[in-house]
Amino acid sequence: MVLRRYLTDLDSNCTKFKANDREVADMENATEAIFWRILEQVNELDSRFKTVRVLKTGSFYEGTKISQPDEFDFMAVNEELSRPGICQAVV
Repeated sequence: MVLRRYLTDLDSNCTKFKANDREVADMENATEAIFWRILEQVNELDSRFKTVRVLKTGSFYEGTKISQPDEFDFMAVNEELSRPGICQAVV
């Protein structure tokens, strides 16, 4: 019982953070900037993977997040791989 109480206390008081709106916006912007840097590096390795835009998805952007934001979901839109016939399924 003591261990359970300790772990509950640890989870409640030490593993969650409280952030104000400005801090959340800073985290979101930094995360998106890192995502774009990764996409740019991938594009330099292979231009077929050039991203034309990023879609913000997930519970944070849909307004359904029930706790402090701990992740930001992004989808890369790739024009080259979106063209009809560019990809084929092999069965």
